Amino acid sequence: MALIQCSQCQHHISKKAATCPQCGHPNEQLDITPKERKVSLLLFLGIAFVPYIFSWFTLRKGYRLMTQVI
Repeated sequence: MALIQCSQCQHHISKKAATCPQCGHPNEQLDITPKERKVSLLLFLGIAFVPYIFSWFTLRKGYRLMTQVI
């Protein structure tokens, strides 16, 4: 773990710390840019169609009426 000096109070803090634990000054060297998250097409299709596939299996003949209702 690398240590850097706080620009406000000059105490040593972790490079990954969001703020200085001594004075509370934000770490100016910390890269906190938000990263874009992409949802894949396969995940979207799974979320969209899995309930239909599950329903198709449970609504077939051979299951009790209570199971089909739930």
